[in-house]
Amino acid sequence: VVSLIVMYADVLIIGGGPSGIVTALTARKNYPDKKIVVLRKEDKVVIPCAIPYLSSSIESVSKNIISDEILTKNGIELLKGEAKSINRDEKYVETTVGRISYDKLVLATGATPQKIPIEGIELENVFFIKKEVPYLEKLFRTVREVQNIVVIGGGFVGVEFSTDAVKLKKKISIVELLPHVVQLNFDDEFCMQIEEKLKEMGINVYTNTRVEKIIGEKKVEKVLLSNGKELEADMVIVAVGLRPNVELARNAGINIGRCGIVVDDYGRTNDPDVFAVGDCVERRDFITGSCRSVMLASLACRDARVVGSNLFEMKRLRRIVGDYPIFSTMIGDTAFGCAGLTERQAKEMKIEVVSGEFLTVNRHPGCLPDAKQIKIKLLFDKKSHLLLGGQVSGDKAVAEITNLIGVALQAKFTCEDIYLMEVGTHPMLTSSPIVYPVIKAAEDALMKLSA
Repeated sequence: VVSLIVMYADVLIIGGGPSGIVTALTARKNYPDKKIVVLRKEDKVVIPCAIPYLSSSIESVSKNIISDEILTKNGIELLKGEAKSINRDEKYVETTVGRISYDKLVLATGATPQKIPIEGIELENVFFIKKEVPYLEKLFRTVREVQNIVVIGGGFVGVEFSTDAVKLKKKISIVELLPHVVQLNFDDEFCMQIEEKLKEMGINVYTNTRVEKIIGEKKVEKVLLSNGKELEADMVIVAVGLRPNVELARNAGINIGRCGIVVDDYGRTNDPDVFAVGDCVERRDFITGSCRSVMLASLACRDARVVGSNLFEMKRLRRIVGDYPIFSTMIGDTAFGCAGLTERQAKEMKIEVVSGEFLTVNRHPGCLPDAKQIKIKLLFDKKSHLLLGGQVSGDKAVAEITNLIGVALQAKFTCEDIYLMEVGTHPMLTSSPIVYPVIKAAEDALMKLSA
């Protein structure tokens, strides 16, 4: 007989991923006397962004676990069980381990892989990128056992999985419906650069192509493409995005929008005592304010800092509103980063833009042994000169250059602000101050704007 608990929590957080963890830790710092409980259904929690690198770079799911001690050492109670329903009137949650009453409730329920209607998708050795340890252990054990792998979806997860698995000498094919891989985040010139890198690594890339059918008796054997080609396949990875987990909230009468749980700038739902953070919430575009779906651990942790700080009183006011998509990745020996809008997206929004572009090296002089080419593109609104987005490729410093662009976006920098800003440089660490890439790209745009 299982004994069910009856418990009270000042703060009950449903979900133990990054947003749930950071909400709990932030609440503990800001409200040290409150009882904080995290409820999660998983026995163990993985580092989500590193999942694509479990084939060869990390090698084992057990090396990619977030320790429970990050919570328990900070006086946060961890319960392992699943929330079944929320009673908002009486302020309690029914769970598989008992009833938990709350003062403030935070939903950090995350997202689940999208399923697509393809014949044969239920065959053995067809996998999705789930965040469940036993499932991932089986997935990456299978990766090591097979030879021919087809990846459906050329977004970040599909591309990153492919670049890691190919190191094991597997035959990898990416099938992408759009004209380019990662097209939702980069303009064509950067997409084509990424595709060239993938091909250099021995990865087959099929764009403008859909998977019509997964073929096999019990296990997957082949994949039929819309161009009529059949690919040998011992394994299929489906990486076509995520859908927010909103059923618990919807059943409790929490407002759900087109892209997730509806929240304000402070993570508050239509119930003043119920908050939501992370991949389950609906995002708002930083330009138009319209809803969009952007699922990033970095955004989730931002949500968590905002909510965890302001649960009981307004301690941290937000000056920056809206959501700014900021991504970086590594393809072979080249890093790629993007922040804000692409030129394609700006045109779809009917925003007239001017781009500034520059090509340089990351060291000075360029003869230094680790010198590598850096390519940068910045986008500015033609009328206001406001920065709208940026894309970069080069060495690993690209990730921090991308974050710099992200900061400039959130601070509402103009082309002139970037052109005149001060930076620190060093021969062994950065480009020359004479040709600093962010500043030179702004200068290029400024000359176009002044013409």
